[in-house]
Amino acid sequence: TANFTAAVNYHYSIDTTSGAINVSLPQLSTTTAGESIVVKFRNGTNFLTLVPYSGNTIEGLANLIMTDSQSPGQSITLVTDGISAWEII
Repeated sequence: TANFTAAVNYHYSIDTTSGAINVSLPQLSTTTAGESIVVKFRNGTNFLTLVPYSGNTIEGLANLIMTDSQSPGQSITLVTDGISAWEII
């Protein structure tokens, strides 16, 4: 229920009922290509924003916002290229 920095090879189930949450992603140069992070928007009506490390992107985007207007229980899997980009799979 608070902003945090995610770690690779973990799954996060997030509730935004108490407020919007920012998930900071690790710097890609510290990861190995193929490592992943899974984020599930479990519950709530506030935004859940995935924020890449400065200079990194998610499919070319500066951030990715998940909202309650999308399907309940939605999740996203991000895979690192180990250099500068997260890929959505």
